[in-house]
Amino acid sequence: MIHFYCVYKTGGDFSPEYVNRLAGAIHNFCSLKHKVVCLTDYKEKLNVDIVVPLKHNWEGWWSKIELFRNDLPGKIGVYFDLDTVINGNLNKIVKLAYRISFGMLRGFNPRIPNIYASGVMAGDFKKFAYLYEIFKVCPEQWIQNTIKRANQREQKAGLQGDQGYIGYIINLDEVIFLQDLLPPNYITGKRHTKKAIVVPKSSIIAWTGKPRLHNQNSPLSKIWRRYE
Repeated sequence: MIHFYCVYKTGGDFSPEYVNRLAGAIHNFCSLKHKVVCLTDYKEKLNVDIVVPLKHNWEGWWSKIELFRNDLPGKIGVYFDLDTVINGNLNKIVKLAYRISFGMLRGFNPRIPNIYASGVMAGDFKKFAYLYEIFKVCPEQWIQNTIKRANQREQKAGLQGDQGYIGYIINLDEVIFLQDLLPPNYITGKRHTKKAIVVPKSSIIAWTGKPRLHNQNSPLSKIWRRYE
């Protein structure tokens, strides 16, 4: 049983629609036994298999640190940001999640190569429960530290935010770039799709930032709207 995780913190740009469409796409494209888990502070019904209440009021992407809680259902999992578009079979990334310790995205900015990004993560989340335990003791300190480190270096991307914290705490020898062990173009990013007339035949498209998918009428947003 693989668990697909997502995090929905209310008050930002996202709505329940993003959770429901992501869950619908996962169910459509994964033929292996699975469940979709959403960590959220949303009080109404969501079209997922398991809802887990967030324990903390950490702002924005910092709620993703709760993915490493020991009390979450499952052990081996795959995490997607809410603005991830699923457009192909997910079985390969599921099988990869069982083979590796932990994997993250390689960022898509060619000017800053080999930077870890947290839009897609896979592996043994419980193994790294210390990420949550350390962070919850003094979250504001860690938030400020990641911002400070990012401002002190040229390579700002990947040093700030939750991925900056994860990269600082975890032993990166235990982390692989997911793209290195998956077929070419199995995962693509916004840079390859935002102006595309025809969407690349990728299973996972990591869309980030604005315009949000619900605010556009692109080929990619039309694929996103198929599932709910």
